[in-house]
Formats: sequence, structure tokens, C-alpha cells
Amino acid sequence: MLAAYFAPLANPDYERFILRQARQKSDESVDDFYNRLRELASTCTLPDEQDEIRAQFIYGCASSKLREQILQDHRRTMQDILTLGRSKELSKARASHMEAAIQHPIKSEPERIRQKHKKKRRRHPLRIVPADYVEEHFPIEENVQQKDGNVQPVAN
Repeated sequence: MLAAYFAPLANPDYERFILRQARQKSDESVDDFYNRLRELASTCTLPDEQDEIRAQFIYGCASSKLREQILQDHRRTMQDILTLGRSKELSKARASHMEAAIQHPIKSEPERIRQKHKKKRRRHPLRIVPADYVEEHFPIEENVQQKDGNVQPVAN
């Protein structure tokens, strides 16, 4: 009872002004915009709330192509308009996805497998050579002796 007494009084003219200023945000779907308009209209005292919401949807929608299509047939219901808007949003999203795929093509499955398993040629920092090559090209000096195929320095 006290909450109702201290609650600010709604000003229908101001609420109507706020409704008339509503525009669809760039990241807002047509359904979200419609729901926001319904919330704004619920605070106004409008003779025909659905007609006002429909009109503001047309004025405030972000897509000029959608607006043109709606205005081509004035007999469209709000449900028809929302269906059309959803269709346009879906078409736009699919076209963007296709454009991205064209700009950055996905490699075929065999090509991806080949590249995944393709061995990179690395040069090993130490080359392993046979012992007879070492003996032939690097003769053993007198202060070293060979033990088990390995060259060991001789202790003095």
C-alpha cells in the first residue's frame, strides 16, 4: 500500500515519447526489438496498442530493406512482419557465413590429413657417422686410444 503511494506517477505523454524514440539496436534481433516495444507500450495509455507497436516497429527497424518490404503491402500483420524479419536475419547470417567461407576456403579432408602428417625435415645438430669413416679421416693420435669403437683420451 505504501509502495503504491510513493511510486512515481506515470506520465502517458512522456511514455509515448519514449516509445516513439525507440530504434532497433545493431545487435538486437527483430524479436528482441518487438518485445522491447511491447514493454514500452505497456506503460502508455494507447487506444490501439498493437497498431502503435506495429507502426513503431516499421519506423524503428534497422533494416531499410525490411521496411520497404513491409510498406509494399500494408495488410501485413505483425506476425507476418516478424516472420519476414526473421527470414531476413537468417538469410543475412547465412550469406555472411558463405562470404567468410569464400574468402577463407576450408581445405578438403585429404589435404588436411596430408598436411597434418607431413613430416618436417629437420637437420639433426649431430651427424652420426660410422666408426670406419672416423678412423679413415681422423687418424688416432698417440695420446688417445680406441676402446669399444669409441675414442678415449689416454690418462698420463
